[in-house]
Amino acid sequence: MATALALAAACAGGAGEAGPGDADALVGNTGGTGGTSGVGATGLGGVVPLPGPDCTPGAALGLCHVCTADGRPGLPADDPACPSVNCEAFDAFERMEAEGQIVCRRVAAAPLPDVGRCTGPGQCLAGASAALCAGRGAAAEIARADAACATLTGCAGAEAPVVTPGPVGAPCNGAGTCREDGTCSVSATCARFPGQVFCLEEVVEGAVQCEFYVATADGSKTTCATFCEASGGCCVDAWPEADEQSCEHGGNSNCIDEHSDLVCRCRLRSEAEMACPSGAPPF
Repeated sequence: MATALALAAACAGGAGEAGPGDADALVGNTGGTGGTSGVGATGLGGVVPLPGPDCTPGAALGLCHVCTADGRPGLPADDPACPSVNCEAFDAFERMEAEGQIVCRRVAAAPLPDVGRCTGPGQCLAGASAALCAGRGAAAEIARADAACATLTGCAGAEAPVVTPGPVGAPCNGAGTCREDGTCSVSATCARFPGQVFCLEEVVEGAVQCEFYVATADGSKTTCATFCEASGGCCVDAWPEADEQSCEHGGNSNCIDEHSDLVCRCRLRSEAEMACPSGAPPF
């Protein structure tokens, strides 16, 4: 009986204390499955080793998949292999008015510069969206209407413009009449030189030039410089001995020569000009 009690006590003592060999066996034990050792994060039952770099930093691992600076696979903001984003469906129209003209322009939508095309490893954007295409691209004129002879409706947001000409032959811009294409025979620019017989207009180097037969009511002499500058323009050329009915030019003259009647060619003065050139044409 005494022998049995001694054996039981010995067994109980052995279960409560581990020997040196037993302690060594527990280092690195993961969840009791035992055997793996190393320095790292402590898990259930032991120490889990930290992994080393998985890839070479900067290396491409596939579509929208790269190796980051710390040697781990990651997602780039963009990948040139992704298809270009087509924002045409989000183009818009804008309306502008100047010098009696109504202009409608189509403004191209463009992808925002800070929005990438990668949505996940191996995945590109499936298509465009209003948020992605909120950038502004190039603008191009697509319609124009002479405000004196036509109306332009629409041209706002996604609504396309519609130009409707007015009645042919209707008076416009003081000295002109409306034509079939909805334009006035006298532009708003030339209409700024009132009170004389309009002869013609033409565009020279992008600027409108207007010719008028000019004569004083009392037969006194005047100059084309005086006539043009009185309406905010500058004289381009002048011809004396003109014919009021045909606007035919007589002899050559210059903008500061005085005559009782003449044909004057004027242009508007640019915003950068403090004063008109003086002397003989051409200027």
